[in-house]
Amino acid sequence: MKTKRLQFLFHLLFTACMYAAGIVPAAAQSLEVMPVNTFFSGSEAQNFFKRTDGSYFFFATDGTNGLQLWKTDGTPAGTAQLQAPAPYSAGMPGISLPTPTYNGEKTWLLFNNELYFVIDGKYLFCSNGNTLQLLTTSGTQISGLTASGNAVYFKVVEEGGAMPATVGLWKTDGTVAGTLRLKAFDGGNAVSRASFQVKDITNVNGTVFFVAASAGDGIGYALYKSDGTTAGTVLVKDINTVDTNLTLSDQHAAGRYLYFKANSSGTQSAGKEWWISNGTPAGTYQVTHFGNFNSSAIGGSPIAHGDTLYVATPYGSATYSRQIWKLTPDPANPDSIYYEAQVNTVSLLHLLDGKLFFTDSDIAYATKRFYAGGSSRKDTVLLQLGAVPHAPNVNTSTVLYPLNGYYYYYARMSSSVYNLWRTDGTAAGTTLVSNATKAPSLFIKAGDAFYFRAVDAAVSGTTAFNIWKSDGTTAGTKKVAGRTFPNQVAASGTDGTYFYFTSTDSVWATNGDTVINMPLGSAATMAGLRPSGIYPAANKLVVTAKLATGTSNANLDLFVGDFALSNQPQPQTISFSDLTKTYGDADAAVGATVTSGLDITYSIADPAIATITNGTLHILKSGTTTITASQPGNGTTWLPAADVTATLTVNKAALTITADDKTKEEGDPNPAFTFTGTGFVNGETETVLTAQPAVTTTATQASPAGTYAITASGAAAENYTITYVDGTFTINPPVQQPQTITFAGLTKTYGDADFAPGATATSGLQVAYTSDNPAVASIVGNNIHIVGAGTANITASQPGNSFWLPATNVTVALTVNKAALTITAENKTRFQDEPNPSLTLAYTGFVNGETSASLTTQPAVTTTATLSSAPGFYPVTVSGAAANNYAITYAEGILTVKALPVTENRVDAVFNGNTLQARVYSSKAQRAVLQLADVTGRVLLSLDVSLTNGVNTYQLPVFNVSAGAYIVLVRGQGLKLSDKIIR
Repeated sequence: MKTKRLQFLFHLLFTACMYAAGIVPAAAQSLEVMPVNTFFSGSEAQNFFKRTDGSYFFFATDGTNGLQLWKTDGTPAGTAQLQAPAPYSAGMPGISLPTPTYNGEKTWLLFNNELYFVIDGKYLFCSNGNTLQLLTTSGTQISGLTASGNAVYFKVVEEGGAMPATVGLWKTDGTVAGTLRLKAFDGGNAVSRASFQVKDITNVNGTVFFVAASAGDGIGYALYKSDGTTAGTVLVKDINTVDTNLTLSDQHAAGRYLYFKANSSGTQSAGKEWWISNGTPAGTYQVTHFGNFNSSAIGGSPIAHGDTLYVATPYGSATYSRQIWKLTPDPANPDSIYYEAQVNTVSLLHLLDGKLFFTDSDIAYATKRFYAGGSSRKDTVLLQLGAVPHAPNVNTSTVLYPLNGYYYYYARMSSSVYNLWRTDGTAAGTTLVSNATKAPSLFIKAGDAFYFRAVDAAVSGTTAFNIWKSDGTTAGTKKVAGRTFPNQVAASGTDGTYFYFTSTDSVWATNGDTVINMPLGSAATMAGLRPSGIYPAANKLVVTAKLATGTSNANLDLFVGDFALSNQPQPQTISFSDLTKTYGDADAAVGATVTSGLDITYSIADPAIATITNGTLHILKSGTTTITASQPGNGTTWLPAADVTATLTVNKAALTITADDKTKEEGDPNPAFTFTGTGFVNGETETVLTAQPAVTTTATQASPAGTYAITASGAAAENYTITYVDGTFTINPPVQQPQTITFAGLTKTYGDADFAPGATATSGLQVAYTSDNPAVASIVGNNIHIVGAGTANITASQPGNSFWLPATNVTVALTVNKAALTITAENKTRFQDEPNPSLTLAYTGFVNGETSASLTTQPAVTTTATLSSAPGFYPVTVSGAAANNYAITYAEGILTVKALPVTENRVDAVFNGNTLQARVYSSKAQRAVLQLADVTGRVLLSLDVSLTNGVNTYQLPVFNVSAGAYIVLVRGQGLKLSDKIIR
């Protein structure tokens, strides 16, 4: 009694401490021991294999039947032993779990929710969760379990007397009858060699490839394939026939192809090259040519993308992985260097959303780079310099964790510093999230965040862990409840909402806001237990734990309890968007949703606009109001939700009022005008209009025959938006009326713009026109277009209609005068004694974009000036042009002959009959006197002259001068010239 009282007091004290620390105990109090071993003496629970329905296979003992295969869905009723047949019906002694591999090849496989596993290396079992079957005991070693199609393939080293004789490729469909050997290979003379005669079984798109060798066939290791039949298990290609010891390795499936490495140069010491195979000899060929060195070093596992394989491999040296190669099945371009190391080595990480993530660094991590690339080498971008992503979780190679459009990772900044970063595959999108933690591990995504354990970097010297939650932002990366946990935080899991982790003798759960303690067993038994594994099942949380006094699996027990989510009222959120409706819409659900799925209640601010009954909205009139959605929770599993308000907008219905068409005879009184309304809803009619429309027309009783518009306007309605459509009022004439055309003659000039002829009909109807001379005028639309000068007859016509008789055609003459064109000889200038320049013309008056090319005869241009013409002005005349559409006039130009400039003053004279010809060369313009004197100096003739700069020519009559010697004198200011001449 005293012991129970102390246990109770301890439980109360423990609970009080948890509340004081902000820790909420689970409503289920504790996780209770499962019925695997109810005596709490160690069930050896281990090796959990999760199925798609949330249940698990695992191995455990009940204390009676030894180690056996079990299954559980987390409930006692759903937990059952699948006892093995002989020779293991009494348990599986000597082993603590199925050996996961033999010589690196798998000895267990979960396939199609069935568990295949090997015991003692030679017994192959299969369980579908209901039964456990022994499939084969035919060999001494069974391994290499590989799923392909609907079967599992494996190899068996078969008995052969003192030494193994053969190694067989087998397959099974999970039944004894469906477990058979496909092909046997000679095992050779050594056990170690025999175990490798079949290896590297690889599934490629439903076809199994493998490497095999036989001492009897002489081809050494070669590539084989199987379609699951004996006949279809065949040699693909012998890679090298020179050396039977040459090996193949590193098989990788990529889409429809197998990539592998193989020696190909004839010597075992030669380096391996990458090959490709589609299962045919011709389709099996070498795709790289690295050279003669061992290329076994690989930076990260090769990554397949469709039919392409990315590999990080040395090139030119076997020391480190120096390049990323992109291997493809294209024979013309099978390989290419995707990236070459900037430092020492490259390492592949992931291929996510079409982006290849990889790192480049030296061995000491002194220089580090993080890259992302696209489909080709040119797409590679540097994401981060100075750090490389690091896998924070033990037993996993995962480096990048996706969340909300980003990939999150821990970058190793130094030997002990890890910062949380994120990237979207671009340099701009690669940013630091948090540097607040160190030694991160146990990353798990739950909901829209991920959880992990880490040491608080701000607390110096501590090794205790906190649980952290991050939504991917710096502000959203924080410790949960500020609680620290010792180093026993070693296992974690999630049910999709809560993060579960182990610490000391309890399992803990958190949603980022609340930490829930879920101790193992009762208060009396929980001390001394250490939880070691967390396995969320379909409806329960399954946990393994062992006694603190030892580490043997014999101390493991199995516990189960409710999820944290089922123990605490959960928050719920209402989603509610604004509503837009139209007056007359049918009743409909309001449409708010809540994460709990519970019923939502509504209140509406203005019930005159709409009402809500059982979540159904009923429209009463147009307008705007607000609706509030509420969910009070249920007190046990769901907390009250925050109210959400949305705006309800009820638009007016569309109503069209159309004026009805009417008809009357000319002279009759107008009829009553009416309208038709289209678009009324809810059975309403025009009686709901608050103002009736006015329907009118411009036609009166005296209006002539014709058509007139009937218009409606002025209507009003509370719940309708009104548009109007005109009607037609037709006034019919008693009989067709005669009409006449008035049309005057026309005179235009070539080049005038298109014009309306101007004819009118007494009916007011449009008049049509024709031209009898399209070379002078044509009709364009209803206008006249001038084509050329001349005369054309234009006929106006009006055919009438139902109200008017055809009019008598009227024809008038159209005279198109020629346009005025002036041809002007352009002025020119030349010097004395030079030939005439080219004479040119200028045109004024061309129309319609025409030029001189439109002239039927080109003009001639001449001048009277010749080469010997004296300085002066000479006329330039033009004549002879002709054109169909132009009246031509001419304008003369002037050719100016300039005197040649001189630099020396002198006079030359000569008698020419009865004329004295004198040339005065003057270097400047000035006034002077030209004289003729006899030898005695007596002046016989005198002439005042104005000299120009150049040659000045003068002619003087000398009828009365007798024969003899004379002197010609020129006198001016500073000018004295003379020339002796004889007559």
